[in-house]
Amino acid sequence: MPRSRKTPADEDRGLRLGQKLRAARKRAGKSARSLSELSGVGLDTLRAIEGGRSAHPSVFLIGALCFALKRSLDSTIKEVLR
Repeated sequence: MPRSRKTPADEDRGLRLGQKLRAARKRAGKSARSLSELSGVGLDTLRAIEGGRSAHPSVFLIGALCFALKRSLDSTIKEVLR
């Protein structure tokens, strides 16, 4: 299946999502490696999401990260879509 192209709006949402998750991880006092292990999300994938390089991460990946960070998936998505 070919990858879909990133639009500027996709890139902006990806950056906002990455910033929110990185800030939540740091507030929780977790390293990227420990969050990766706790959530089951690969370290490279986590770094791509936090770096805004993943414009269309799976809701399951984001849900796993939010669960590990004790953060609401719903509120995280709403913040990113504002």
